[in-house]
Amino acid sequence: MHQAAAREAYEQRTVGSGTVANRKMAFRRAPKRPDLEALYDLSRKHEITDDELKAQRASFVFGNAPEGSGITKESAAAAVDRMRLKPSSS
Repeated sequence: MHQAAAREAYEQRTVGSGTVANRKMAFRRAPKRPDLEALYDLSRKHEITDDELKAQRASFVFGNAPEGSGITKESAAAAVDRMRLKPSSS
């Protein structure tokens, strides 16, 4: 689809009974970010430790706990320590 036609189609979209706000379309590539690319390359080579994995799981538990559930960061971390995972078969 031609860029102008795509932009026009986007600007004329409607949701429910209202019209979506006009927004500028981003039809160009993101700028080069060498520092970010270097960090990304480092992160791909990093092997996560057991402690990092536990901290990530505790953060997930705490972040997804229902409001008012009484779950604290400490109780989430304690629950993760008690988790038993099935060993991989490989």
